[in-house]
Amino acid sequence: MDVLKLCLICIFAVLGEVNAELCSEMQYLTAHEEVAQLSSPNYPGLYPKDIECKWWIYTREVDYDIHLRFIHLDIEDSDDCINDILTVNQSATKEEKIVDVCGNSTNQTLLKLGADVRLIFKTNNETEGTGFVIEYFIVEDEHGENEKSRYTNYWGIVLLVVFIVIAVAVIIATIVACKFARKRQKEKETRNVYAIGYSTDFDEEHENDVEHENDDKERIDEKHV
Repeated sequence: MDVLKLCLICIFAVLGEVNAELCSEMQYLTAHEEVAQLSSPNYPGLYPKDIECKWWIYTREVDYDIHLRFIHLDIEDSDDCINDILTVNQSATKEEKIVDVCGNSTNQTLLKLGADVRLIFKTNNETEGTGFVIEYFIVEDEHGENEKSRYTNYWGIVLLVVFIVIAVAVIIATIVACKFARKRQKEKETRNVYAIGYSTDFDEEHENDVEHENDDKERIDEKHV
């Protein structure tokens, strides 16, 4: 039994060296609504010594938050986690630390975070443990949904007001155009009536002139006779 245990320790030690190399770069994980798991190197075996592993968990979904749930925790315990430590940061760029985790338990088994989270796991060259297992998934942000609803309602009201203003402007323009058209029509009819009256007067005067001319001719003819 001791031989088997020693063999397992040797195997995990070798794997630890491999994982230490793999931890040299940031590992990117996309969170979805389906639950996924992240575990420390070599889990369920002992995690390697002197490593620094980094994971960036993010989501492409809008108005969704990443949730982390601790399923297993076995990290060397120490005051202020100065030895082996798992650090949870709110953002991958702003270094906004949420919590440092070590030991066998945490008072925050479920963390509700933002759209991106960074995890950093550092170990020293002393005591080892089996590490951690974390479930990560996304949940729709109720505050974001409310904001989106208010945003939608706001623009709905704006569009309604714009529609009403345009409709009123069209109605007013139509009324003004109709009044202007009626005015032009009346002016046109007035001009036609004036033109007809002037033409009638001119014809009567012309007829009178013709009659006067005829009378004058008759008088002249009578004198000659």
